Amino acid sequence: MNDESKTPSNDYDPGMSLATPEILNRWLDFETMTLWDAALIAHGASPDAGGIGLSERSKRAVEETCEVLSRVVKLKPGKGGQIVRSAGTSAQIMAKEGKMAFIRMPSSEMRKIPIKCRATIGQIGNVEHESEVIGKAGRMRWKGRRGGVRGVAMNPVDHPHGGGEGKAPQGSPHPVTPWGKATKGLRTRKKKKYSSKYIVRRRGAK
Repeated sequence: MNDESKTPSNDYDPGMSLATPEILNRWLDFETMTLWDAALIAHGASPDAGGIGLSERSKRAVEETCEVLSRVVKLKPGKGGQIVRSAGTSAQIMAKEGKMAFIRMPSSEMRKIPIKCRATIGQIGNVEHESEVIGKAGRMRWKGRRGGVRGVAMNPVDHPHGGGEGKAPQGSPHPVTPWGKATKGLRTRKKKKYSSKYIVRRRGAK
């Protein structure tokens, strides 16, 4: 078998990222390479030339790649990708300052990441995943997932919502977990968590 048969196809696949296969598998080094340089390399141009010699179509593709930004971002050098891994997600590199790079997360949270960390360029595929309609319970059963029993249908020994005569409501003022912790709106993040110093702006903050 010759090596030509192993060459990846460049055919358009709507389920893949907006970036090319070459750029998807390239790690972006925050410290030594800019996003623009990596995009130029992926599209067959030299970063030193600054895009000179590229056609207008290729230049648009490079700009589009830069807008798509990064995915599967590391939080610690050499540890492997930890964030921005879900279907259809991407993060944006906003700035670099000292030993830190500023990343805008899919949730709009602004976060600092060590500049020695790396990320792959592009957007995670399967963008339409969030629009998928399961349609029926049986489809989840095919995947091995069984239905969940409501707390109000249990006995008091099994759940705080359980018990009562007939079809009784939950009774307690606010819905809780089987272990008594509030399920709607309760903030569960530890106040002294070590990574809080890396969060510049929380999601939803004005």
